[in-house]
Amino acid sequence: MASSVDKPRLVLRVGVAGAIKLTDDQRVQVASRLSDVLGVLVRQIERLAPASGVDAARPGICSYYAQPSPNAAAGRPTLRLVSGLADGSDQIAFESLLALEQCAAGGGDGERAQARARFELVAILPSDVASFRDNSAVKHTRAFDALLARCAYVLELDGICPPESDDPGPA
Repeated sequence: MASSVDKPRLVLRVGVAGAIKLTDDQRVQVASRLSDVLGVLVRQIERLAPASGVDAARPGICSYYAQPSPNAAAGRPTLRLVSGLADGSDQIAFESLLALEQCAAGGGDGERAQARARFELVAILPSDVASFRDNSAVKHTRAFDALLARCAYVLELDGICPPESDDPGPA
């Protein structure tokens, strides 16, 4: 008896948290390393996904995803990057994934053309967006807003983000 339930998509979720304050050299190094790692991850999930051809060296899970599915979205693997979207490493990671997406779609100077993988950004914030952006240590608010707009979804936790104070407290 055939099942009417669609297969779940193949999704690899990668969480990123890192340093906020980085020198220019560190920013370049972090971006380069993240691009390399994300590139490896997307190639691996594409290898596991359907339409990759039959290969005896592929893991057994590949046969599950190789079966036809009425849900076309199930046929495209997804690399989902999850972050708190703070300045520094968090934003660099999002920018690296967007650059990989552009390159994979044929808009970059990389060797890839028309990637089969989907790319998603997800932000998890400790409070509502406005409070976090305006009251936290986020200094690059334009980058924050631009990256936030590219998120597939944003999870706002119920925390409170009061304005930062320059007062160091009792001596």
